[in-house]
Amino acid sequence: MSTDRVLKTIIFFSLQHVPLTSWEVYTYLLSDTTVWQRHVSNRYQLTDTDVERTSVISFDEVLQALDQLIAAGELIFDQGFYALPSQVKAPAVRIAGYIFGRRREKIINRWAWLLGLVPFVRAVGLNGSQALGRQSAHSDIDLFIMTDTSRMWTARLF
Repeated sequence: MSTDRVLKTIIFFSLQHVPLTSWEVYTYLLSDTTVWQRHVSNRYQLTDTDVERTSVISFDEVLQALDQLIAAGELIFDQGFYALPSQVKAPAVRIAGYIFGRRREKIINRWAWLLGLVPFVRAVGLNGSQALGRQSAHSDIDLFIMTDTSRMWTARLF
């Protein structure tokens, strides 16, 4: 049962070509669908608010499940990451993206203070591929800028 949940978690993230560390597998482990399916109608509405908690799996059980999946050839382990065998390059791509992203974030931080000089800017957030850790040399930098409501259209000029 735990190997099934672990494998489904890795398959879910593999759709975006994101290999996971063992801690990430544990943190993002998909819930046991058999628990909540009994409380959902055929229109996907919750029929009972007293849903019991999904069966909890310890970190050691996740590690054991990962080892079993590797032994069965359903997963690969490379550079600290678990991925599907069809995504052999994914760990190296994730590490390269992380290194590139850290350098890029230093550049972003070096120039971000300029936005602090604009009096109607209230907050600046990073989003897009950089925020998700999926940056590459071909991706752009997406900033989410919150302004005073009376200056929203003025901010678009920047």
